[in-house]
Amino acid sequence: MIRNLEFSMRSIGAIGARLDASETQIAGSASNHVCRSADICSKSNDPFQFKLPLQSCDCSAELHVFRTRVMTPPYFAFAVRLIVCFTVCIVGDHVSGHVAAAEASNQGRPNIVLIMADDLGLGDVSHHVRTQMKKEPVIETPAIDSIARESLWFTDGHSATALCSPTRYCVMSGNNNYRSNAPWGVWGTFRETAFKKGDVTLGSVVKDAGYSTGFIGKWHLGGDFRDLSNGGIYRANDRNEDITGTVDLTKWIANGPRDWGFDYDFTLPCGIQGPIYTAYENNSWYPMRDDSEIVFLNKNNAIHPKDLTSKGEGMGDSGWDAREIGKLISLKAVDFIEANAGKDKPFFLYYCSPMCHVPHCPPADFDGKKIEGATPSRHLDMVLDLDQQVNRIIKTLKAKGVYDNTLIVFTSDNGGLAVDKATRASGHRVSGGYAGSKNSPLEGGHRTPFFAVWKDHIVPGVTDEPALNQDMLATFAALVGTKVPDGQALDSNNLLPLWTGEGQFKQRDFIVQQAGSGKEVYYRKGTWKLILQSNLQLSKFDPIALFNLADNPREAKQFNFVKSPEHKTRVEQMRNDYLEILNSRVRTTPRSADVVTPHANVIKPEGDTPVWTDAKTAAQEFSGFAFLGEYVRGDEAIQVVPCEGQFYLSIYQGGLPGDGWNRGVIGHEWLDADAIAERLQGYVKVDRSSKLEFTAPPRDAIVLFDGSGMEHWAFGKIKDRLLQAGAKTKREFQDFQLHFECLIPLKPELPLAHPGRGNSGVFAVGAYEVQVCDTFGVDFSPERWKIDRVLKHPDTWCGGIYGIRAADINMCLPPLTWQTFAIDFTAARFDGDKKVTDAKMTVHQNGVLIHDDVTLPEGTGGGPSGPRAEVPRGPIYFQSHGNPVQYRNVWVVEK
Repeated sequence: MIRNLEFSMRSIGAIGARLDASETQIAGSASNHVCRSADICSKSNDPFQFKLPLQSCDCSAELHVFRTRVMTPPYFAFAVRLIVCFTVCIVGDHVSGHVAAAEASNQGRPNIVLIMADDLGLGDVSHHVRTQMKKEPVIETPAIDSIARESLWFTDGHSATALCSPTRYCVMSGNNNYRSNAPWGVWGTFRETAFKKGDVTLGSVVKDAGYSTGFIGKWHLGGDFRDLSNGGIYRANDRNEDITGTVDLTKWIANGPRDWGFDYDFTLPCGIQGPIYTAYENNSWYPMRDDSEIVFLNKNNAIHPKDLTSKGEGMGDSGWDAREIGKLISLKAVDFIEANAGKDKPFFLYYCSPMCHVPHCPPADFDGKKIEGATPSRHLDMVLDLDQQVNRIIKTLKAKGVYDNTLIVFTSDNGGLAVDKATRASGHRVSGGYAGSKNSPLEGGHRTPFFAVWKDHIVPGVTDEPALNQDMLATFAALVGTKVPDGQALDSNNLLPLWTGEGQFKQRDFIVQQAGSGKEVYYRKGTWKLILQSNLQLSKFDPIALFNLADNPREAKQFNFVKSPEHKTRVEQMRNDYLEILNSRVRTTPRSADVVTPHANVIKPEGDTPVWTDAKTAAQEFSGFAFLGEYVRGDEAIQVVPCEGQFYLSIYQGGLPGDGWNRGVIGHEWLDADAIAERLQGYVKVDRSSKLEFTAPPRDAIVLFDGSGMEHWAFGKIKDRLLQAGAKTKREFQDFQLHFECLIPLKPELPLAHPGRGNSGVFAVGAYEVQVCDTFGVDFSPERWKIDRVLKHPDTWCGGIYGIRAADINMCLPPLTWQTFAIDFTAARFDGDKKVTDAKMTVHQNGVLIHDDVTLPEGTGGGPSGPRAEVPRGPIYFQSHGNPVQYRNVWVVEK
């Protein structure tokens, strides 16, 4: 007979307790049954009602564990209410056999977890503060950082708008907010939803592919509740009014998450700011305590009156306590993952945390970590609360063995919240160095943490490709294989090829967005961003700011060109373009895509990669340096590149590039260290750098740098009589011939053509870049650079006109050898703001012609916002990307 029933329970502090059904043991006198996997009970629609079949045994024992709501009564720290129903077939005096764990059969499809924070700025994530701001953070976010370090991080990542509710519509629909029934938002609890019958949503595109889908957290997209006065749908006020007896708040009738693509939901209609102050699970009111009632919450009856300081009094659960919401919803996320991990169907969890929106009501502690008072401000306390929520999700994914096959995307609904004086006084900057904050059209209002993690599928690193969180609908649809109907998700771009390096990707041609309650909109084309002041009726669009984000990413007011006569035509054209887009309702994202290189625009993190800046030290410290270089034997030549612990060989017939090579197919080999010496037997090592002539400046030249001083430079540094990357001339030039010599550092542990292998570049008039980096020995042929998994297109390699044209031949010499460049440049010509002729450029590298009178149709890319603005005159700039590239013998002759 059954002698004992054991099950483990996990306390969740003031919120209550839960049954951990991951291991339920039925102990008999002779043998035990251990159930280690739970299926959703076939007798219930509740995904947290488990059916634990005792498989592969002689009995038909079946245990049903029904987890019910377990909340804290007023005078107890813990309370448990469980209903355990079980039917056991007893064979003799004992139960024999064993339970086999269920195995996942997802056909390799990943689970998906999308985490959207509330009012979280770039500066609220310590990973951004360290890696992008180069500062020590005021607070640490270890859980968020742990996945950020493994992610592809979008430095130009944005929320769809600068306000929470409109962004939530955009993410769910893949549309810009002006396509909705409320072009400015906001959807309160009782407002009519923006979704229409037949609309695809973020949930439906994944559910239609056979996923189990769950929504947890803040909704803020309206919904339907019964009007008790007439039996219809209640559409009146949701705040500062006692509507007891007027609306039935025990049941969410329709147009909640369950109606728009989610099998399971645990929903806070308006997050923690309310009203209303209630939670719903699968459309039914979820009482916060055993004695909960729905009442008109005010400062006299609220458990924690500060909960009502954001949006005011309103209907709610008498047991509402915002301090415990983070624990509650993250526990529901844990439950959802545990219920669905390892099943035949993969799962999608859309987790919308309401942190760190006001009211800032931190709990005393969270999973043993102090929260309240642990930081300089209550806002930052709430960031810690959010981080603990993320920590629970990550730990559960790993504990269930599904982390490695889960795509995790992290974002925020808008920029950081500038509301807390104590936060600013601490030195913390919520917007991460950008101007503006939540609700603002400036970058800080919508540039947010945005990154994606998927082990072995997404290369960790950084990308400056612009992306919006509303891109998730098209991206997830592509991932799971769902076709989005024509005319839907018109503003969602598929990022999957950019993430994985497989398939096709096409950039946006432009971006249109809106801010918040100030009714500003903005239009971004290339590097230029135009901000327009609109109104509630969308009847006016007055230009109020024009910024060039390439030169002014912080949007300094003194460089607002909206009233500049020089930019009058640009302002008018951009305004007209925006109005045409708005009025025509045209799609703002590409329908099709062009093939791109694997991992385009992706930069792997360099970490503590060793770097050498002089040959003598490299020869002493790096054994592979002895083999780095060029070799010839008869009419065959080899270039040897130390790379990631091996040696990469490019083999040429006829001689070296620029010195006899017949332009035929290049051979390639990868060799280990113990094989390289034997492979090079019979070859003679040559040093072409030593044969390059030192070109003295002609009499009419302006000597910009000869090692003696910095009088020609607006900024820059000298080290050991060499000019360091990151120098810009005081003087502006138009047409000129430029000569310089450069020394590229050695970073052998980075992949081939990695941008971190000595990344720099020289800009003509500040707008057109000739790339300087280490691409020695890399094959320009498309077939080969795809095989070798190089990270960027050849037009971004050494000698390339960045993003426009690759060099005719790879004339990059080995790193730590001096190389020469000669650039003949003719600037574009303008009639007012209108360009009448394109710029042109001819380039020689190491004495060999690599670009011959090339027309430049636009400024080069590489910045955060696409091509740089073309100008008639400008400085010469040696770009710094944090790599110790050094320059000498720099002179220019004006034409």
